[in-house]
Amino acid sequence: MISIDSVKKLNTSIIYLARARDEPSDPFGQGLLLGADPIGLNPIIDAPEPRQSADGLVLSSMRSQLIVTIGPNRIQFGDASGEEPAREDFPDRVTQAAEYIRSLSGQVYTAVGLNFDVEWEPDHEDLPSKAMLDRFVKEGTLKDTGYDAIGASARLWYVARDRIYDLRIEPMGNQYDGRNYFAHLNVHIGLEGETPSAEWLSRALKEEYGDFMRVLTEVLEPKERR
Repeated sequence: MISIDSVKKLNTSIIYLARARDEPSDPFGQGLLLGADPIGLNPIIDAPEPRQSADGLVLSSMRSQLIVTIGPNRIQFGDASGEEPAREDFPDRVTQAAEYIRSLSGQVYTAVGLNFDVEWEPDHEDLPSKAMLDRFVKEGTLKDTGYDAIGASARLWYVARDRIYDLRIEPMGNQYDGRNYFAHLNVHIGLEGETPSAEWLSRALKEEYGDFMRVLTEVLEPKERR
């Protein structure tokens, strides 16, 4: 049902979550925004263009192919390249920027999330919603309700190596008649207050993206082949 060669990466992002230290106090609740100085981030993020959004301060860099969204207790780093799982210098820029913001804001990172979005074309004629109905839903579901099930999507949670995985598989656009598959994976990793190194982050991105492809292949393998 899924060929790794047909998978197209849509997005890769890294999210840092933080909690405020007892000291210094932050009476205005700005948290990580205290360290969100576009000028100070210039050496790390090439020519960032700042704007405000509902989620906080957004810094976009066409040169670095990087989009950073900074809220009071959350930073999201988005890789805007087409490389898998991300541009080669992405982990280094992320760790430098995260450490710089942390050092100025005085907050402590409690977790990091690795996020991947992909899509691919089915290798069968059925709609993805119909194929997932056959794969995941017990035959005869809704039989006694007067309704007929015609499609499904899937969401799975699993754990390994003290990491929590949240996997969502659905038709593109989450629509019944979507022709392509879409999958999103979030990997939640607890931290002890330290900013992970660029080497650790680079390795984690590659390992988790590879495992993501392996899990998708296993989960979507047709029943008759299992």
